[in-house]
Amino acid sequence: VVQLVFIFVFAGWIFNWIMLPTQAWYKFWGLILDKNDSRAYGESASYAILYVVPVIFIAFFGNIYMKYIKMLPDSIRNAWSRPALIKAPILSLISGVELFVLAAFVLLCAWSTWRPIKTLLDKIHDPGQQWIEGPLCEIIGYELGYAGLVPFAFLFFPVARTASILHLVNIPFEHSVKYHIWVANITLVLWTGHSVAYLILWIRAKETSKFINQGGRFDLAGIGASVAFATSLIMWITAIKPVRNRKFEMFFYTHQLYIVFIFSFAVHAGDRGLETIAAGMVLFFVDRLLRYLQSRRHVDMVSAKLISSDMMELTFAKDPSLRYPASSIMFLNIPTVSKLQWHPFTVTTNSNVDDYKISVVIKSKGSWTKKLRNYVTNPKNYHVDAIIEGPYGHSLDYLIDYSILVFVAGGSGITPFIPILKEVFVQIQTGQRSLPEKIELIWTLRNSDELSVLESVSPWSICPDFSYLLNLQIHAYLTRQDATDLKNKPSNSHETILFTGTQYEKYLTHKKPKFKAVTGTQSYALHAAVILASFGGYLLLSGVIRRFIVFPLDHNVYHIYNKPSTGTIALLEYLAAVVVFGGSTAVAWTWWKERRIGAVMGMKMELPFVVEEDPVMLTDVHFGCRPDYPEIFFEHARRRRKGVSVGVMACGPQQLQESVAAECKA
Repeated sequence: VVQLVFIFVFAGWIFNWIMLPTQAWYKFWGLILDKNDSRAYGESASYAILYVVPVIFIAFFGNIYMKYIKMLPDSIRNAWSRPALIKAPILSLISGVELFVLAAFVLLCAWSTWRPIKTLLDKIHDPGQQWIEGPLCEIIGYELGYAGLVPFAFLFFPVARTASILHLVNIPFEHSVKYHIWVANITLVLWTGHSVAYLILWIRAKETSKFINQGGRFDLAGIGASVAFATSLIMWITAIKPVRNRKFEMFFYTHQLYIVFIFSFAVHAGDRGLETIAAGMVLFFVDRLLRYLQSRRHVDMVSAKLISSDMMELTFAKDPSLRYPASSIMFLNIPTVSKLQWHPFTVTTNSNVDDYKISVVIKSKGSWTKKLRNYVTNPKNYHVDAIIEGPYGHSLDYLIDYSILVFVAGGSGITPFIPILKEVFVQIQTGQRSLPEKIELIWTLRNSDELSVLESVSPWSICPDFSYLLNLQIHAYLTRQDATDLKNKPSNSHETILFTGTQYEKYLTHKKPKFKAVTGTQSYALHAAVILASFGGYLLLSGVIRRFIVFPLDHNVYHIYNKPSTGTIALLEYLAAVVVFGGSTAVAWTWWKERRIGAVMGMKMELPFVVEEDPVMLTDVHFGCRPDYPEIFFEHARRRRKGVSVGVMACGPQQLQESVAAECKA
């Protein structure tokens, strides 16, 4: 019943966007919006009810729902991850459901663009409609700008890491980023057309000054449009994949211009334009607030394990009460390396096994990771401070529903499977549910040094009898090494740098004698409380400001407080509500939690970090070759035809994922 309510509310929200370009919408809602002219909220209240309230309703009750009940059925999640397009020119490795949703979204944007333009063009060619004024460019430019509101309203949903909208269908943040890219491209295509149309209009009329000047005074709406267009172009160009891959730092820094873009949009569109897209923006603001509060707390790095010449494992102190799904990701910032850069990494520990630590494996590729390796290996640095956001993850319970699981990893792509294997061993030991009969891990790597990553799995320490209950096969393919090299190489050649133990006394003399641990903000109840407090605070602030400041001077006629003024006021109201009301709620929640369980790990927490690993054994090692995927998956396809369920999960380079997806589809 609850799921049906969510579907009904979301469908109504989408239906409102579908009907927006039609005359029927204006005949019904247009009259209501025009008549709703309250002293407290003005016309913007009606737009908030139509566009913001439904999403806030789903986000709030969605968090409550996920706190007590599981997400949507496994069949829906599986359909969302089954590949349909593998090597398309622009779109690759997307499922049939994703393709359908993308096509429907493009049709919605096309409908929002073409329908009003066609109606206006028909009226222009009708001799009886002489009241239509303005050249063709102005009409097309206006409607393209209006149509751009549709994708812009969806833009922030995929990048709100803690938002419950995508969590309801169990879509992880790392997968939803591509949806943000799709929506951003559609938005910028429409708004670039909007800007170009007006530029052509004013250039032909030799009135380019209208961009920033109207009637002898500065036009703030035009200035806002100019700034928004310039910043969007900068972000768009630097986000192109080749540029982003080669100049990630430039992409990262220029993308912070979204703050300028949002303010410029509010100045240009006014309060009614802002309300139409405010739902996703509010959830993004809440997400940024929670991430900021978590990032204010520094965390101690406990150890650094040098696995190979370009790979290392970093371990941090963790609050034992922090729980997160297997294969989660966290964002890491090392202030001594760079105060501004954040980088995502897969968490290799499992919160059901590793109570006091959280680890990530990092491969030194770019300048930031190389600087980090040099810093942690410097013997003068006895203490390393870190800032962590997350972990962020999604449930992988559905993987255990398969009889056979095939994990395919390439290089550092092994990291998501380490906590998943630990989770399987925990499930075997506790006997909580039925488990797969066989797990086959196929790992392609360059040299044998990286094999020590598997040492942290330690299945016998989790489940001593696992070998009798699970057929685990691990096949390693060393592409740049032969058997002779492996035989002549000394064992345990990696080095572990401890920031505890022998150096602990030095640490105590310089810093506080306690470890600062990771304490997550991944609480559905906390998210629900912050969302409710933020939106309730906005209603309070908006009502007071408009009733006692705006209305006495302007009387809702938009003369004194015009579009730029009302748009800026509305944006500041949302920001203030999230910061003041939502922030107060989050701070109070965190204070209560720390008082109850303690967020700082004492000296007694030192011992669990230094443990002897009991690594999992490899089934076989192949030298100087790569896996023969057609042969491997042919056998699994034969089992599947006999009714055995086989689940495949791949992580690694794009080419590896495409090869695995092609074999699965075949």
